[in-house]
Amino acid sequence: MDADIARMRKGREGNALEKLAAHKRHMETILAAEHVDPDTGEVHTVERAKRAVTLVDIMHRDGLLSMELHRAAEKIRELYFAAQGSSAGVSSYGEYSQATEASQRLPASQRQLLASREYKLALEAVVGVRRKDGRVTEDEQLRELFIRAVIDDSKEVTQVAIGARSSYKNRVQQSAAGGTIIQECLQRLALHFQYRER
Repeated sequence: MDADIARMRKGREGNALEKLAAHKRHMETILAAEHVDPDTGEVHTVERAKRAVTLVDIMHRDGLLSMELHRAAEKIRELYFAAQGSSAGVSSYGEYSQATEASQRLPASQRQLLASREYKLALEAVVGVRRKDGRVTEDEQLRELFIRAVIDDSKEVTQVAIGARSSYKNRVQQSAAGGTIIQECLQRLALHFQYRER
């Protein structure tokens, strides 16, 4: 009986360690500094911030995306967050607490408006479909999948999930199709950014 309990506890610990290892794989340190203690000479690493690793980051790390495509993904990620602006809690520091709700709202900054415009143009270049009448509409399913692949750190965002929009039924084929869809979207995005810089 004691052996069964010990085996169950060991199984639970193993699962917890596996979960922590999987979580750690999806986080990376973006700012780190080493500090040498002058008294003891010991080196301490100070981690300043962590960033969630997205599907695009994993594909780049595995060699499925070129540096140019990865930079295009980073640029649209930056535009996305710049267009969102700061949260109400962050933007309300130092405000008069007796103010009315309407006066507490800060107008969008010029930088935020420009980022929003650039973000919309970039998304149109990636998921825009030109109709016969000349107007552009967005492929909403592709937009959602693309944004999740570039920004979201969720485990549900996989190449298989993206490839499920194809006609393939096999998981391996769906995974390959999902990778191809992301590559094509990022190629359109990279071309858009190259054109905008000129």
